[in-house]
Amino acid sequence: MTDLPASPPDSADLSAHADSTTAEPPAASAAAALPAENVARGALFALAALPLGVALWCVIWQLGFISALVAFAVVAGGAWLYRRGSGGRVGGAGIAVIVAVAAVTLVLAFLGGLVFDVASALGYPMPASLTDELFWGDYWYNITDNPQLWEEMTMTIVMTIGFAILGAFGVVRQLLAERKTQV
Repeated sequence: MTDLPASPPDSADLSAHADSTTAEPPAASAAAALPAENVARGALFALAALPLGVALWCVIWQLGFISALVAFAVVAGGAWLYRRGSGGRVGGAGIAVIVAVAAVTLVLAFLGGLVFDVASALGYPMPASLTDELFWGDYWYNITDNPQLWEEMTMTIVMTIGFAILGAFGVVRQLLAERKTQV
């Protein structure tokens, strides 16, 4: 036998039931709870990944490797830093900022790796050559006016771009999926 209520439910019980059935899904309410995205502040925070990425690249470069790890670390670190600075959101502008920071980091990292190669090829001692005017003149000459250097580096550049895309792909894909839930 079923227990029936002794009296009909009062209006407070009915309104509570109605509110629970029309409530927003958890993802929508969580996205609404986040403040608006502060792109400028997020970009400033994400820039902190740049020197760390260059340093990591130079260490790995000196070991004789090109690694997708650097691109992954810069994109993941940049996204984490961006999120802290932006107020928690990473929208389309945020993803563009993170990818731009990663691209600039990888270009500067590649040029930084060449510092070690040029110093080694020309017989400059490291790290003393970093403060040597003569070294920097030779470095910039080789970077800007030495086609043989760029011919030798073409395959390395292609591999660097490929590994960068590979390293960044997963993080960017996750950020794009997150963005869809925030809209």
